[in-house]
Amino acid sequence: MVKKGNSTIKITKKESIHQIYDKILKNLFSIKYIMELFIKNFLKERWIKSLDLTTLELLPNDFVSKDLDNYYSDLIYKVNYKNEEIYIIILIEFQSTINRFMSFRMLNYIMNFYSKYIKQNEKAESLPFVFPILFYTGSADWEFSNRFENLVETKDKKMLEYVPKFRYFEFFLNKLDRNKIVKAKNLLNQVIAMDLSRSLEESKDTLQKIVDELINLVIEPEVKEEITKSVGLYLKYLSKNIKIDNKIINEIFSLNGGGGMLAEKMQKWIEELREESIEKGKEEGIKEGEKKKAVEIAKELILSGTDLVFVAKITKLSIDEINKIKEKLNLL
Repeated sequence: MVKKGNSTIKITKKESIHQIYDKILKNLFSIKYIMELFIKNFLKERWIKSLDLTTLELLPNDFVSKDLDNYYSDLIYKVNYKNEEIYIIILIEFQSTINRFMSFRMLNYIMNFYSKYIKQNEKAESLPFVFPILFYTGSADWEFSNRFENLVETKDKKMLEYVPKFRYFEFFLNKLDRNKIVKAKNLLNQVIAMDLSRSLEESKDTLQKIVDELINLVIEPEVKEEITKSVGLYLKYLSKNIKIDNKIINEIFSLNGGGGMLAEKMQKWIEELREESIEKGKEEGIKEGEKKKAVEIAKELILSGTDLVFVAKITKLSIDEINKIKEKLNLL
């Protein structure tokens, strides 16, 4: 369980790693300091430079449509652009299947936001600007357009005049260059670089930088504590296996005199992560062995002329997997 201000983020055993990761990222980006780093380092629109980040404010959840709670981990920030208030919405999307209609869902979300805005500001003569961001953490490439008009089928070009023009900003982790990100000396870049680590050495190096950033972070104690908790949970529940032995942990936490309570907390989280990774590796090893056995059985049944539907039923493999095996056997 993670406490944030007056709200509580609960993590249950029944939730998938993606659902947990969703909540942890939402908690991390609920911290104004982290959001400021994200805006400064990753939002490359020219007008971003004119934002007054001292006015950055996280809005309460009553700005969010309850109908959309099952689809998004959403955060809405208010910030001044010169002398005008604008809004930044971050939607953190963890779908295992890429959604063709994401631009529609984003637009629908914003319309719900505007509906609530109008109810709360009855004398408003115009609507504020909303900057929508899709924060996608999946490994598969996002294949579909971020423009709503590309979803609408039109038989004549003139019809396009009546189709809403809308697009969202794409922030895709799988398209980031880790070598460039890791060079920036700030906490958020190092946390993201940790997620993009491809080897034990990269993980070790980045973890050391994260600890250094946390230890040397000059900020209000209560905010630093909240950031430390969120970063620790982020590391603990990364979807990748990060195998870190005790020697590496001891090397990292010998830095700066061990970092006091911060180092102790981080060490505990990383040890838990290592234990979970070992257990997960064992489980995946068992599953991999079972899969190989099922494939061998499928090959024997296919070669004997057994009906493919029956093969799928016996082996618990999908029809697509069965067809691929058959293709490799040169029987298609």
